[in-house]
Amino acid sequence: MEVLNYFNGLLTNSSVLYNTTQELCNLNFVECWNDHVKSIYLGSKMLTGTIPQSIQNLIQLRYLDLSFNLLSGTIPDSFSQLTILDTLDLSNNQLSGTFPGSIQYLTTLTRLRLRNNNLITGNISIGPLNIDLFILDLSRTSVSGIIPSALQDLTQLLLLDLSQTNISGKIPNLLKLKQLEYLDLSYCLLTGEIPEFQGLHLKHLDFSGNQLIGTIPNSLGDVSEIAFLDLSSNYLIGTIPDSFGNFTSLISINLSNNYLSGTIPTSLKTMKTGCMFCKI
Repeated sequence: MEVLNYFNGLLTNSSVLYNTTQELCNLNFVECWNDHVKSIYLGSKMLTGTIPQSIQNLIQLRYLDLSFNLLSGTIPDSFSQLTILDTLDLSNNQLSGTFPGSIQYLTTLTRLRLRNNNLITGNISIGPLNIDLFILDLSRTSVSGIIPSALQDLTQLLLLDLSQTNISGKIPNLLKLKQLEYLDLSYCLLTGEIPEFQGLHLKHLDFSGNQLIGTIPNSLGDVSEIAFLDLSSNYLIGTIPDSFGNFTSLISINLSNNYLSGTIPTSLKTMKTGCMFCKI
């Protein structure tokens, strides 16, 4: 708390003065360039209290890490003033309030981590201006509503984790996300069928603990690079696709607690990869 108070005092009282910038740049958790604060590293410092609104005065800020603290209160709308912010990590705190709508206006944001703030609620306000996002982790929050259609246009996404949230509805078409490697939508309130996967390069896919129905799409077997696959605890029917024998890097697969029928395909039994955890 003392660190945040001191920091807030500097920004609020004389944020435009050179000596204030110089004093900030002398702090061991601040990185500057040409007398402008560029990065703040305050992860795992046992900080309490709220995030100061005065953070908006750091208009050249590109990297902000406040993760693994005890911060409470809401995420300030003033973040919308940080127009060149690249990384925002507020994960593993006690933040509350609705998902900040100001996020959708941060056009340079590439990494957003709000993981493990289970009092953050509301719909996910991600828009077409967030085109450069490649990490989006909102897991273990209480965000709700459907997965926004704008996510389909975030073609740079490498990691999308919305697990253990209250999102509902159907899983949208993801075929534009050619860079996506990690997708976790486990233990939500998702319904409908599993979408197609042609042309994707996933290495981690987890849809477990939802209310998904229908059959497992044959195109999932075309994602040959997949290492971790979990479709357990849904309402899936039909047989296991023969195309699963195409997996070349499989380490773990879990299809249990569904309504699958038939036998395990020979192609899956004889595939060359050494599956360490196979629960079918």
